[in-house]
Amino acid sequence: MYADLEPETALKYYEKALGIIEKVVQMFPESDIYREDLICTLKDIEAFAVRQKQYESAILHRERITEISLRIASENPEDLDYKKELALSYKELGLLFEKAEKPELSKHQYSKSADVFRQILQDENEEALLKELLAMELQKQATVFMHEKSKVLQKNT
Repeated sequence: MYADLEPETALKYYEKALGIIEKVVQMFPESDIYREDLICTLKDIEAFAVRQKQYESAILHRERITEISLRIASENPEDLDYKKELALSYKELGLLFEKAEKPELSKHQYSKSADVFRQILQDENEEALLKELLAMELQKQATVFMHEKSKVLQKNT
């Protein structure tokens, strides 16, 4: 969002936006729309941190995103889109742990992601096409995980 600005200036804008949306969420804690806005703002800050190679900071923001996503998915069990977002959030957290060279934590997040995708795939009410798409996403995650694992093994030898 603020890619053209100096990093310090961009970070100030992100933090100001975060403060505003956090206040709105406090005023309307049951509003999924505002919580989704909070997630978007946190994603922007996370992406900024990744660009700056500040993986620990990115992990902290992704953990908040995942926590909020989990809460929304739990409150809306019939809405599988929220579950899918939760699964993707676990996957993104796994990727960040990989970048931070924390393979065990990464593996744990990938496992959580796979579990949520499995729940969606087992849902009787879900359409076959969406199940196929989710299965492909799960397969892609497994491929990325295996590729990254082989890179780590090659690096260690």
